[in-house]
Amino acid sequence: MSDFGGSVTVLRSGGKDRFGAVLPDSTYTIQGCAVVPRTSSEPLDRSDTVVSGASLFGVGLTPNLIPTPAAGSPSLTSTDRVRVTGMGALDGTWSVEGDVGSCQSPYTGWTPGWMAALKRGA
Repeated sequence: MSDFGGSVTVLRSGGKDRFGAVLPDSTYTIQGCAVVPRTSSEPLDRSDTVVSGASLFGVGLTPNLIPTPAAGSPSLTSTDRVRVTGMGALDGTWSVEGDVGSCQSPYTGWTPGWMAALKRGA
């Protein structure tokens, strides 16, 4: 766990039971992470760079990246939503875009953390 960074709240859908009834959503916090903007250039009229999404970086996920929150390790899947607070313009609810990736050195195998792409919206 990092001594620095912020925290985000993960919002996970409860899904449905075997009878089709909607189950309650669950929430939990991932600590020691950073949210940074992803940008794109707009070439049409010399406009500035715009925020097109965000990247969430963190430490502490297990190697398979899909443990259960009840097991004590945070997890993040492509169906989760992430609530960001205290980070200015990036505050709000974001959807996880695609799979969570592991940041691993191709030379040593060292895995300092993970990264997830986020897009605006719930």
